[in-house]
Amino acid sequence: IYSKEARELMGPKAWECDNDTMVELCSKEAQARFITGDIKTMEMLIREVMSKEIPIKKKFLAIEVKIRAAQGSGRFDEAINTCFEVLKQLGFQTRANKPASTFAIWKEYHKTNRMINGLSAEEIAELPELKDETVVMGQRLLEFLQLCTLQAQPTLKPLITFMGVQTSVKYGINDSTISFLNSFGAMLCGTFGQFQRGREIAKAVGLILKKPNMKHKKSRGIFGQEIIKLWGSPLQASLQPLLEGYQMGLKVGDMEAAGIDLALRSAMLWFAGRPLESVELELETSVGVLAEIHQVGQKLNVQAYLAAARKLHGNDVPRRYSSSSDCNGKEIDLETLLRIASDIGNNTARGHIVLVQIELHVFFQNWELAKKLLTRYGDLRRYFPEFYQGVRFIFLRGLVYLKMAQSAKSCPDKRKWKKRALKCMKRISIWLKKGNANLLHTMHLLNAEYAVLRKNMSSAKESFNLAAAVASRSGFLNDKALVQELAGMHFASQGDTYWAKVNMDRAHQSYLDWQAFAKADDLINKRKSLMHAF
Repeated sequence: IYSKEARELMGPKAWECDNDTMVELCSKEAQARFITGDIKTMEMLIREVMSKEIPIKKKFLAIEVKIRAAQGSGRFDEAINTCFEVLKQLGFQTRANKPASTFAIWKEYHKTNRMINGLSAEEIAELPELKDETVVMGQRLLEFLQLCTLQAQPTLKPLITFMGVQTSVKYGINDSTISFLNSFGAMLCGTFGQFQRGREIAKAVGLILKKPNMKHKKSRGIFGQEIIKLWGSPLQASLQPLLEGYQMGLKVGDMEAAGIDLALRSAMLWFAGRPLESVELELETSVGVLAEIHQVGQKLNVQAYLAAARKLHGNDVPRRYSSSSDCNGKEIDLETLLRIASDIGNNTARGHIVLVQIELHVFFQNWELAKKLLTRYGDLRRYFPEFYQGVRFIFLRGLVYLKMAQSAKSCPDKRKWKKRALKCMKRISIWLKKGNANLLHTMHLLNAEYAVLRKNMSSAKESFNLAAAVASRSGFLNDKALVQELAGMHFASQGDTYWAKVNMDRAHQSYLDWQAFAKADDLINKRKSLMHAF
């Protein structure tokens, strides 16, 4: 309101008399309009600033708001192209908006590692403060590029991260450095398997965040640090910090960080196996919040998990909204979400949606359908290599491959699927040895199914029991139920009716505990003869 009144007071010739003041007033009002959701007025103010013949640096705040608006509404390619265009005008070297090669990623990784590898967390945190205004602007644009490429051009994101880290080491650190270091630390854990070094980078971020001028970045810091922590800490432990990160983001007006924190928390609620009624309720609320703060990309991700929760929870339970994802009552299923993600070029959202589809096929024992998705979409980990979703994908893929090997009609097919499954198991084994606390029960389950393939029945029984016990102890109600159902199916195939019924009864109760009522009913319909109670 005050900016608008100030512009009016300056009169009709304001731009001719004092364009510096007018640029500042219009840019700051555009920023405020974006935060409050008045997109039409925001766009009008940005157009007014951009039409003036003034240096690009003076327009930077308006450009920043323009990029945030494009990103928030899901126009990621537009945001990426704008960032590259402005970087070029500022005199920086840029890249093409297209997928990056593996060679380019490894080349820049080694270059970055050489620059930062000898520095301790304390030394990184004590690097000089970045003062150069042009470089500060460049770093801010790279920070936007990180968020946008994460959604639309995932293989380009590592190169952006490396550029940000290299610039920070060379010219000094500022608040944008937090995002680059967090992403680099997560990549060290998820892509390059350097867990200890990744945690050292996270420690450096923690030290930087303690500086007085960095409080406004705490929301982004929490998001990045929780991704790194998930490589060594229980998944459940990330839920409260992510909620706090979301609240901090809202408080300081960092809607992008707030949206990411909220979306990641929503996904972790799903994967953690929390009771589905509470998960569904929170995800419904999160979808509405993400719509209000104009974070379309993150909203799509959460909608996928909400649709999955409703699929398992069942259609006969009371709900606030009648649809799986739309507060206006319009039905949106996973296939529709997939089309939307493809239409707007959100590749990462598409990865989330396909991952959820594979998971649902696994829970409903639709192994052929799961295999078709794996064959069609390939390695989904390329969309989220640093995230828990990538870890989950490797587990699901390994499980599906083992089921394909067990049902293979020919020796060549059996060997093919077995080889692929063993590759997944090897990767999970490496992560376990390096301290990933969320994978032990999944490794036991894969070992059990591999023992079934090898017809080692005593080993299979032991591994099934270990998988169920560890899943229960770790709070994964979802995986506990899955393990018990698969164990029941194994014992039934061996003619061991007693243990088949014991495990099926346990699976049914575990699905009820998880509040997956639709799945519990499906179990009765398909396995009634293997259950004592029915």
